[in-house]
Amino acid sequence: MVARGSQIDDEVAARLRATNENVAVGGLVEDNVVSMHNSQAGISLLSAASGVTVRDNFIVGDGLFALAVSNFYPADVEANNRLIDNDLQFFKGGVASIFLDTNTQNTTVKGNCGAVVDLGTGNHLDCRNEH
Repeated sequence: MVARGSQIDDEVAARLRATNENVAVGGLVEDNVVSMHNSQAGISLLSAASGVTVRDNFIVGDGLFALAVSNFYPADVEANNRLIDNDLQFFKGGVASIFLDTNTQNTTVKGNCGAVVDLGTGNHLDCRNEH
C-alpha cells in the first residue's frame, strides 16, 4: 500500500516552518521501490530541500509525477539537488515523469527521464529516454 501522505506532509511542513528549520540539507534517497496508483508524486523534495541526492530508485505505476522538486511556500528555494539514474520505465505520468518547480536552482537530472517539466533556474538535464 502506498501512503498518500498529504495530511502528514502538511503537518510536517507546518511544524518545520514554525521552528524555522529546513526539511533537508544534504540527504540521500537511494535504492527504493515505489509503487503508486493515481498519486501526486512517488518521491518529492519539498520546502527548501537542498543538496539532496535521489538515485537508483525504481518507481512504477501512475500519478502526476514520479519525481517532484517543489515548495510549500513561495520563498523556499531548493538548490543543488540531484536526481540520478532513477528507473521510471514503468511509470506513466499524468503530467510528466519529473517536475522541477519555479523555486528549483541548479538541479541535476540524469538518466532515463521521460517527460520533464522544468520551470526552475540553471537546472541541468542529461536525459537518455530509452524504452
